Amino acid sequence: MMSRPVERLFFTLDTPSCPLHEIDGVVRGLVPVLDGLALIGEGMGLGGVVGILGRRTLFPLTAETHQFSSGFISREIQLNGVSLKYLSKACVDKPYRKLKTLLSPLYLQSKVFRPLYIMLMAGRTLIRVKSRYIRLKKYGAVHMMYRINGSEVEVTARRETPKSMRILVANELSGRLFTHLMIDGVKKFLPPWMKLENRDVELVSPSLKLSMIIDRPDDVKSFAGREVLGNRLDWAGISLEFPEEEDILHYRLVFKELE
Repeated sequence: MMSRPVERLFFTLDTPSCPLHEIDGVVRGLVPVLDGLALIGEGMGLGGVVGILGRRTLFPLTAETHQFSSGFISREIQLNGVSLKYLSKACVDKPYRKLKTLLSPLYLQSKVFRPLYIMLMAGRTLIRVKSRYIRLKKYGAVHMMYRINGSEVEVTARRETPKSMRILVANELSGRLFTHLMIDGVKKFLPPWMKLENRDVELVSPSLKLSMIIDRPDDVKSFAGREVLGNRLDWAGISLEFPEEEDILHYRLVFKELE
């Protein structure tokens, strides 16, 4: 896969902070910056990590960077936190989670019921229900290596987690900037969550005239999605799941300018 380098693009670990964002406080991945604009939005960045153990989602709240040079970054991302919902000082996580569990399938699968879920999320913002990330013991870690060559990034992830834990490696940017996919030359608008069957997909930003192509192994489960809501949700991207019994995941990202 060859493309002309995007000269105005560089990569950093400096994540812009926004207390209004749903994910504020979580360790995220590599941040692409174009002409001084961080493209991450509220997304997990490139090579961000989330663990799923049973019904609980584990977030990384700490990380250790072992090596940082212009073309190579080595980092250990530690899965040691959970998200709880609070209304002022009161924890409302259990009732909120029950309601979300009831409505989430309708939100993900039905365009008809999706506005109801969006109203719930907007109402949650109005009454100031907020996520708080609570630090727990370390349940595992994922060692990330990012090799940067111009506007291409090779990502290698090595897991040190319980075998029963699912690991998702997210590649998420701003949903306001990146609005759709190109799959086999066909434009596809992104729902909140969908499974990908094609190996090579392209995440497109019409306003920036920029796209991100993800080149991944055939045997890796992949998911795409996009959510934009007020100041809270602003992400679009593609997540890869570690294959069962595999401890290493390798893939490549390529940014290119559109005509």
